[in-house]
Amino acid sequence: MSDKILLTVPEAAERLGVGRSFLYGIIQRGDLPSIKLGRARRVSLTALESFVARLEEAECTETTLPEGPPTWPTAID
Repeated sequence: MSDKILLTVPEAAERLGVGRSFLYGIIQRGDLPSIKLGRARRVSLTALESFVARLEEAECTETTLPEGPPTWPTAID
């Protein structure tokens, strides 16, 4: 494991298990902060960890499915 605190976009994408283009889209939307160093774009480990924590939190706060068997709509004749 590297001790770098700034990752290139391809390195950050690899850590997340997503594609480079997908990660650039997340950065462009503002969902993942990044740093511009000259012409190079970098993502900090802190920002990456925060991003994943926000995703996990959002996943946990989503509405859970109701208990019991699913109810199916009845046919209208």
